[in-house]
Amino acid sequence: MSLDLLLAMNQKSCDEFYPDLKSDGILIVDSTFVTQIPSPKAFQVPFTRIAREKLKREVVANIVALGALSQLTPIVSAKAIESAVLARVPKGTEKLNREALRAGMNAAKRAKKAWLKSDGFPEVPKEDLLDSY
Repeated sequence: MSLDLLLAMNQKSCDEFYPDLKSDGILIVDSTFVTQIPSPKAFQVPFTRIAREKLKREVVANIVALGALSQLTPIVSAKAIESAVLARVPKGTEKLNREALRAGMNAAKRAKKAWLKSDGFPEVPKEDLLDSY
């Protein structure tokens, strides 16, 4: 299997699936839990830490990651991902999930901006990403 994109939320998944990523594929990791990054080209965003510290609900880390995905890849637009997520979340959690998406989008925009200014895919300081929300 050859992957165009790998979004790894933990070290085990990163280790297991990274070999399947194409050489020009996009690697996005949750730097809260993925500490051994197999490629200097990886986007490192602390999805779980953002969910825990900024949103006070670690359970929305995956939604934070989806928000970032909409900014780091051409796979899905921000509008489409928001519509899809809000159509599927439990009633009463729409505000939290919308905030989680936006937190991920903001963190990814900062990561992407730093990458565009560099020669590679840099790690953006985690504090900068947290402050972007």
